[in-house]
Amino acid sequence: MARRLLFPTFMKSRSLFSAAFALSVLGALPASGALSLLYSTTFSSPTYSDGGLIGQDGWAITGTATNNPVLVANASTNGNVPLVTTGQDVNRPLGSAGSAGSTFLVSATINLSATQATGDYFMHLGDGGTSNLIGRVYARSATGGFQLAYLSSSGTPAAGAWGTTVLSLATSYNILFRYDYVAGAINDTGSLWVNPTANDLLGGGDAPYVGLTISGTDPTGSLSTINLRQGATASAPTLTIDNVSVSGDLIPEPSVMLLGALGVLGILRRRR
Repeated sequence: MARRLLFPTFMKSRSLFSAAFALSVLGALPASGALSLLYSTTFSSPTYSDGGLIGQDGWAITGTATNNPVLVANASTNGNVPLVTTGQDVNRPLGSAGSAGSTFLVSATINLSATQATGDYFMHLGDGGTSNLIGRVYARSATGGFQLAYLSSSGTPAAGAWGTTVLSLATSYNILFRYDYVAGAINDTGSLWVNPTANDLLGGGDAPYVGLTISGTDPTGSLSTINLRQGATASAPTLTIDNVSVSGDLIPEPSVMLLGALGVLGILRRRR
């Protein structure tokens, strides 16, 4: 049965989704095989305020680095999180863990202001610690802008791992990446899309920007966090990130689904 992403969050300034569409998605969810919303945020008030991200809405530090703490900016108007280099990394528990056989879909709005030739990753899934950093989204500089790569785990993206379309700096893009946690070794699958169509929730009607490149080792435990990372000065991008949404295989109870719909309606009203 086809899986559907429940309530992806996209760029606030675009009216891609209406309340009616959100409710139609809710009504169209199958009884099984669906992806349920695990986490979604716009980094805006009243949940967030300007200042350190850690401690707000369940975000916690990854590792021990405390220099260049991850901050929330413009929470009262159009909240986002700026990511710089050589700094603190953070994660947010999803409330549920996905093991082998699970699929995750993660969407976000990114706007890159600087990149480096080597490239580094800035977003991924994890187990809440520092061992399983899975589904890594990389960015590197290219003539006229930048490119993205998508790796399953550790390693440096090879030439073929990078998308061939050059994206522009100082431009907002909606990205959507899928990670299929497949039982067995070195066989996980997934893809990364850039600006997928609004009515095609898995991006299936769009050619992926780039497919997942298998690298490093498979997850050794459950995936239960969404992570933001500030990499090395010589390789990492500088960007803002917003509208983070994560969905997974778990099926919520009807009451939870209704609360999710009401929450989306509230977000849509605030952001018109």
